[in-house]
Amino acid sequence: MALSTNYNLNGVQIDNAYLKVNRVTCDKATALAEISIAADSSNASIFQKAYGFSVDLDGPNAIKQAYLYLKTLPEFADAVDC
Repeated sequence: MALSTNYNLNGVQIDNAYLKVNRVTCDKATALAEISIAADSSNASIFQKAYGFSVDLDGPNAIKQAYLYLKTLPEFADAVDC
């Protein structure tokens, strides 16, 4: 799973950027998702970032929850699954 969206990186617009959750670490209440952003699925990562979120132990796996959380953020509001 990954996301695709138009992403602005320090003033540079990346159309159809490819966002992938590389790793999620979590405890009983919180999680940290480390993501990479690339120009497309065949290119190397150009930027990496981490996001913290609340994890639901009764919900889907932590990686799926990370993608769902990312899509709630304004910078990824238009992201689509790819």
